[in-house]
Amino acid sequence: MSKQTAFIYVVLFSVLLVTGSLNLDAQTTAYSQLRSVNAEWQNQPDTDPALLKIPAKDLTGQQLIQFHLQQTEQLLRERNTNHLTPSQRKNRLANLDILHCYSQMGIFPVNDGHEGRQPYFIDKFNTYCAVGYLMQQTGADEMARDINLSQNYNYLIDITHPGLMNWVYNSGLSLDELALIQPAYGGDWPCVVTELHYNNAGPDVNEYLEVHQHNFSGPWGFQTVRFYDHLGVLYKTLLRNDMQWFSENGNTYYHYLFPANESFADSGRIEFITATAQITSEFHYNSSGITYIDHTPLYGQTKQFSVIEDENVPIGSSLTFCGRYRYANGSSTWNASIIPATIGIINPCVLVPLNLSSFNYIGHNKAVELTWQTSTESNTNQFIVERSSDGINFSPIGTVKAAGTSNSIKQYNLMDNDPGYLNHYRLKQVNLDGSFTYSQVLYVKFLNANPIKIVTNPVNNDLNIQVNSLTANAGILLIYDFHGKQMLQLNAKTGRQYINVSPFPSGKYMLQLQTEDGKIYNQAFIKQ
Repeated sequence: MSKQTAFIYVVLFSVLLVTGSLNLDAQTTAYSQLRSVNAEWQNQPDTDPALLKIPAKDLTGQQLIQFHLQQTEQLLRERNTNHLTPSQRKNRLANLDILHCYSQMGIFPVNDGHEGRQPYFIDKFNTYCAVGYLMQQTGADEMARDINLSQNYNYLIDITHPGLMNWVYNSGLSLDELALIQPAYGGDWPCVVTELHYNNAGPDVNEYLEVHQHNFSGPWGFQTVRFYDHLGVLYKTLLRNDMQWFSENGNTYYHYLFPANESFADSGRIEFITATAQITSEFHYNSSGITYIDHTPLYGQTKQFSVIEDENVPIGSSLTFCGRYRYANGSSTWNASIIPATIGIINPCVLVPLNLSSFNYIGHNKAVELTWQTSTESNTNQFIVERSSDGINFSPIGTVKAAGTSNSIKQYNLMDNDPGYLNHYRLKQVNLDGSFTYSQVLYVKFLNANPIKIVTNPVNNDLNIQVNSLTANAGILLIYDFHGKQMLQLNAKTGRQYINVSPFPSGKYMLQLQTEDGKIYNQAFIKQ
């Protein structure tokens, strides 16, 4: 790794799907599960050593966030607070009580557009993250909503609201501790039926069900399947772990073949149940057609289809769902048809949006290179790369010609020569017929775009910084400790500047530049 690229990396988390809600091969201990939610766990010297030995458990996304918050609360309650004022100690205890109630409620934001794990300060359903909820409950809701409008997906260390450090100071919690509280959330889609066979000409044989599940780590991953007949009588309950599975193009499919002594009802209802006994989706089928009902708050839709299986369907065929998987905005183009059965392999008529096997970036001195790879393509025309500073409002920054139709790996790239400090990127795949789909969002922090550069870090006496600005007067510089206390304020100068920090106690500090045009930039440093 070159020195030019080393400074732009940001911690990005991945949700790994294998056979359960977490990949226990990659996350073997409770501690590794906590780190998957928040990398700040690796910076806590007083972490309970028992967490390093407790085996990882099969947790839903909701349970994992609760586990993280419970362990964080316990850790923070046990810390020495003699350095705090009486008012700060009182507020600290009150905030930890609020955090406890928030964790117990178990209602957390939903990641509906980012690749891997990502903070969501307030999601589209007005659900606050843990830190946002602390703000709301302590009279700082206006600040929480301001952050939501412009910095909703930022890690706490990057949030630059002018009132943040004052709130931190009064909270009795340090910026480091609040950064530990703030979790990152995994994306979550409900399951969909991809293929089933329950009726055909002659004896019903080789009856089966096949489903696709995007993410088992979230609260809407199914754990149980219930089968009801046309009278509403439950005749079979099936655990997901009893089903067979396969993976193709980054998608996971589960299927179950009914044995000879069991029968798949010719009409009835199929329910998919989460680990918390909620119905994530249900599937009604009879002689009139099929109704698919999605119960998740993220997509929540009902779709009807006129196609059915009956005695006219030939043996060896099945009812197969064709088209595109749901897009990031919740729409979909599913349709159904009777075609030769394909249990255990992907349906030949399924089109997954952006068959991406990777979407990543490479940092250069003055640019960000976006790279992506497709495993297959079908009638693709072009890729449009879009960028956003807030993760909400996107604008195109470049176009790359696509392969068209391909069954081999294709590599693509595009240079962003004018990245900001915080960037959100997504791909728009445009097909030959004009239809398009979006990828999920890639979050990139490009420190070279930050006009503050700390030349030497850690520092003993003089903080050596470089301020890059087009204006003769860059604005003001402020230094805060990580408890939110303002230590210094002075005018910023363009170019090299030395700040005497020798009187400061040893510890971590935040250098903040407030430019004349109202922008705010942060850089952390350590005073030895």
